[in-house]
Amino acid sequence: MFEKILLVTDLSPAWDEIVTCAGEFKALGGTEIILTHVITVRFLGRRKGAREAEARPKLDAQKTKLEAQGFTVNSEMPFGLVLSPCASPVLAVILTLAAVQGHVAYGSTLLFAYALGQGTLVILAGTFTGVLDSFLQSQGARFSTYLQKAAGGLIFLAGLYILSQGVRNW
Repeated sequence: MFEKILLVTDLSPAWDEIVTCAGEFKALGGTEIILTHVITVRFLGRRKGAREAEARPKLDAQKTKLEAQGFTVNSEMPFGLVLSPCASPVLAVILTLAAVQGHVAYGSTLLFAYALGQGTLVILAGTFTGVLDSFLQSQGARFSTYLQKAAGGLIFLAGLYILSQGVRNW
C-alpha cells in the first residue's frame, strides 16, 4: 500500500523511539523511508555548518536503525526558512500525503494552496504593519494602552473562570 514513507525528524529522544517502532510500516508495504531533518536558516548566520555537523551523527544513527529493520533509507538535511512553528505540522502532513499518493499534480496542487494561504498572510502582515505602526505613533498610543489593559483584564477573568470551574469539579 505505502512503498515510500516520509519521516521528518527533530532528532529528539522521542523520535529515536518512533524510529525504533518504524518496523510496523512493513505491514503497510513500506520498503523505502525518506528520513528528513530540516535545519532552519533563520537566525543561524555563520553557524549553518556547525548545526549540520551537530545534527548529522544523530540523523545517521536514526538511518542505521531504520536500515537494520530492512528499509532502504535516504536521509536528507535541507536548509530552509520556517515561517511559523504552527504551520509546520500542516506542511509536514501535506508533504507526507503528496509522497504517499505519488501523484505529482495532486501534491503540487496541495502545496500551491498551502503557499497561497501562507503568502496571503505574509503580504497582509507586511502591508498593514506600516499602517499600524504609524497609527500607534500618533493618536493610537493611548488607544493601544487601553486595549492592552482591556485584553489583560479579559485574560485575567478567563483565568479566574477556568480556576473556579476546576475547583468546582474537584
